[in-house]
Amino acid sequence: MKRILGLGLVLGVIFIFACDEGKQAEGGIFSFGGGTATPEVWDLVLNQMPGLEEYYIKVISSGSVSVEKKAGSSKEFLSYFSVYSGAEIPLTSEGPIIRFGPGEGFNLVSGDEWAVLLDSGQGIGIFPTKANTSEVSLSIVSGTVSKKCTFGLFKGFPGIDLSGLGVNIQLSSATGLLLNRSEYQLSGDVPESSLLLFSTNPFIPVIAPGNTIGISYTREMVSDGAGGDFLLVRFQNDRALSTIESIRSQSASLQTINATFTANGIFFGLEFISGLSSATDYIRLDDFIVRINGIEVFRDDFEAGALKNGLPNYLWQSAKPLTMLGSAEVCNSDPISGTYSYCINGGRSFKVYGQGMSAGGISALQFTFSDGSLGSSYFVGGFLGMFQGPLLVGSYQGRNYDGDCTEKGEFFANINPTETPNLTGNYTIQIQGELKNCDDPEDEQAILLQITAPTMLQVNSLFGGMLTGMTPGTDSLGNTVSAQGIVNGNSLMLLVNTTVPANSRFYRLTLSGLANTSPITGQAMGWSTENLFPSYPACELEGMFSLSIAP
Repeated sequence: MKRILGLGLVLGVIFIFACDEGKQAEGGIFSFGGGTATPEVWDLVLNQMPGLEEYYIKVISSGSVSVEKKAGSSKEFLSYFSVYSGAEIPLTSEGPIIRFGPGEGFNLVSGDEWAVLLDSGQGIGIFPTKANTSEVSLSIVSGTVSKKCTFGLFKGFPGIDLSGLGVNIQLSSATGLLLNRSEYQLSGDVPESSLLLFSTNPFIPVIAPGNTIGISYTREMVSDGAGGDFLLVRFQNDRALSTIESIRSQSASLQTINATFTANGIFFGLEFISGLSSATDYIRLDDFIVRINGIEVFRDDFEAGALKNGLPNYLWQSAKPLTMLGSAEVCNSDPISGTYSYCINGGRSFKVYGQGMSAGGISALQFTFSDGSLGSSYFVGGFLGMFQGPLLVGSYQGRNYDGDCTEKGEFFANINPTETPNLTGNYTIQIQGELKNCDDPEDEQAILLQITAPTMLQVNSLFGGMLTGMTPGTDSLGNTVSAQGIVNGNSLMLLVNTTVPANSRFYRLTLSGLANTSPITGQAMGWSTENLFPSYPACELEGMFSLSIAP
């Protein structure tokens, strides 16, 4: 199905009318201008667009099947496959991969058919479309691989997989960016970034509130002063974030840094965030030490040639782009001491430019990431967002200059983040939306959902608070509903879906909004169908939500 973001449409219309108004007269309801630019630190996060995929596998003969994909209200033929017991077939070049059998009694009956359903590339299940008589079991080996341009932002930003923390979300994130913003303009240089992260295990407390935490490390940075090069070191004290040092667009000589903190809770972590734009830029880190109440509890000088395994109490994690022109790893090239250091070497830089506007109490920003020429490639990422206090939320679309690759998603940007709120509690969610772009146009209508009493637990980590549903909720249609998500700085991303549908509507939604308000409000989008069983018409669901939290 074609997805059209409501936010994008609204802001797009505002921008068009604002530009037209600006040509005709000064002043009026729309405001554009220059103003004095202020440097801001942005934590920018991209999430690929959710969507329902339906494939149909039909038996042609005892050894062959055809595959079709649902496209609107019709089906698009993809291919024929020869199959046998134990065969694995990719329905498209990006997946999913389906296994037949294996087992005794393998027998395919002509005319039998199954539907394969996926959400955001992840398998929901395989369902017979009628009373099949074939003796075979079908299973999803792997889902679809979402299209990501080689030099695009999904691959160009460090990738973060939160499944190990109990939340099934994969994000691309560029953190610690320094951008200059006035009321109506945005500019800056964003170098290729990577993350080296150290933390306690959020599930195994090793500190208590009031403990003294000592951090020590040695670093050196060489920069040509161009492209926005930086090293930002931040300490996360339970939910509070503070800066140990920030080096921007300059070199920093070899130095040992010491910092001391008093624990606010049972979790702490350290972020080494780096951005380097050219092959001559580099950063070296070494001799990392952690002390609790003056006692050394962890040390890593990288002499093992890899990050030290501190499990179960302490965790090293690294995050870097899938397409990285530089490098970030333990290496033996010009180490600070001994044989090895942790080494970051430069790659590329994006130019950022944009224009903001305000109208009728709405402040919005349209901006672009452009990486210039990379061989024969030239990538442009376009963003359109609306401000909710210190949070910018909106839609993203990127493309190669020659148009052979495109990608899209949603984004949020925390601006000057300092703390993540605590959102543990019992949730009541109201969603007021529209069913749009339906396979059957007659299904397009307004929809109101009330979801009550999913109990959510927040576990703090370096990626924010992981929100896990401890008890299921129910909605006003009688469905059983589950929820999981992440709260990071001022932003909330919550995934809500039907787990046990009643005789009503099945849906999967992403809720995005400003986390430090009560109630929390924001944008809801996803898909819905009257029944999970295949061949039922599906719709996109877009609207707004309101979330209240009780102890």
